[in-house]
Formats: sequence, C-alpha cells, structure tokens
Amino acid sequence: MKKEIIEDTNVILRPSNYRNSEISRIKALPIANVNNGVIRLSDVAEINLIQGADKVSRENGKFIIRMSFSYDQSKSSSEIFEGAKALFDTEYTSFDVQMNAGGDIEDLQESFAEMASNMSLAVFLVYMVLAIQFNSFSQPFVILLSIPFGIAGALYGLTLMGQTFGLFAFVGVISLVGIVVNDSIVLIDFANNKRKTMTVNKAILSACTNRMNPVFAATLTTVGGILPLAMGSEFYAEIGYTIVFGLSFATTLTLVLIPIFYKELDGLNNWCTKLFGIMKALFIKGEVKYANR
Repeated sequence: MKKEIIEDTNVILRPSNYRNSEISRIKALPIANVNNGVIRLSDVAEINLIQGADKVSRENGKFIIRMSFSYDQSKSSSEIFEGAKALFDTEYTSFDVQMNAGGDIEDLQESFAEMASNMSLAVFLVYMVLAIQFNSFSQPFVILLSIPFGIAGALYGLTLMGQTFGLFAFVGVISLVGIVVNDSIVLIDFANNKRKTMTVNKAILSACTNRMNPVFAATLTTVGGILPLAMGSEFYAEIGYTIVFGLSFATTLTLVLIPIFYKELDGLNNWCTKLFGIMKALFIKGEVKYANR
C-alpha cells in the first residue's frame, strides 16, 4: 500500500519566449510523472493569471511593497493615512498582511514618540521643583492635576477651531505643563501661609478670594498675547490655540477643583498622621512591656 504525500510547493516556470506565451500554452506544458509517462501541467496544477508586483523587497525578514501617493494639501497626511488604513482593514481583513506608515507619517510618529518622552521629563522636572519649593511630596500632585485640565481644554479648542493635533500642537501641550501649574502654585502657596492662623476651609476661601483677580489677570494677558498670533497665522494656529484654550480651561477648573483636592489632601494627611501616631504608640508600648519582662 502506497502512502500518498501531499505537499504545497512553489514553482516558477518561465519559458524562453515568456513575453509572448499564452496561458493555454503554459497549461499544455508536458511533465513526466512517476510512471515515466507524460502529462500536462494543467492535469496536476491549477493555473490562474493574476497581477503581481514588479518588485518585491524585504524588511526585517518580511516581504514588503512600498506605495507612494500625493494627497490633497487641505488635509493632513495623518488624516489621509487613517482613511487609507480604514479602507485597507476593510478590504484585506482575511489576509495575513499589515499596513504601516512611511515617509512623512513615519517621521511624524517618531516625533510624537520623542515628544511624549520629553513631556514625561518635563512633568518630572516640574514635580521635583515643586517638591523642593513646598517641602512636600504630596502637594505637588495636587498642583500637577491642573495639567490634565489644560490638555482637555487644548483638545476641545483644536476640535472647535477645526485644527488637527499635529506636531506643533504637541509642542503647545508641553508648554502648558509649565504654564497651567502657575495658577495652582499661587493658590496653594497663599493657602499654606494662611494655614498658620486659619483652618483649612477658611484658608482655601481666603486664597480663592484674594488670588482670583491676579490669576485671571495673568491668564487674560497670556491669552491676549497669543490669540492674535493663532488667528493671524495658519502656521502658528495649532500651538496658539492649544495654549489659549488649554490655559483658559485649566484656569477655570483650577479655581473650582484645586481647592477641593487641597482640602481632601489635608484630610488624608491628618488621617495618615493619626494612624502613624497610633502605630508608633503601640510600638513604644510593646517595647516597654518587653523591657519590663
């Protein structure tokens, strides 16, 4: 009994006059079989005429095909790529292929990754400066909470003004890291000084009442200086609107939410202090009993 072995083998057949050959002639090519007989190629193979790539390259051990195209300058390259990728995912979901960006889009993605690391470094440096200034490791976290407010405002502003989140917008977000914390610094520093003679609630109320005008004045002067630049130049529109809307949104929420977080942090610190005092007392009491034995 013979064991039948079925294998898939890639075979390339190219006659000497392949440019003029027809598919019918290829199907009629004679092939010798195991019984020393002659059969036609079409008897053992299914032959179809398909369009193939004129050049196939490799990258990281994988076959790749590079495609380039021009696009409408009114739309960003990232928008064009997202549209092309959506169409690609729809048409080729059943194939083991991937679509990756190259050219300007690839450079933009690399720049975004570098910007993200720079932003993380900026947040860390701001935290270290605040920790030294306030002599606290917890209060800087309350101040840094204004950064998400600024980012949310920036994204909303870019959407409202019909702008995309590009490289310049990312630069604006990194700038916001050092700008939006100023209002929180003013409030918390004033509240800390008032805590020496007031309760936490009265200190917060006094800080919001006395520092509101300076906070709004600083924000309005900054927005007033950047807004004409954003409106007058398309080149600076992304970074301008990012700072304007991010700072405005963060300032408004800072006066409302930062005092709440400050009070909650004070309550948490008091609870931790009491818990540490109880644990310390129990530890000392245990040592005294052990010494008396």
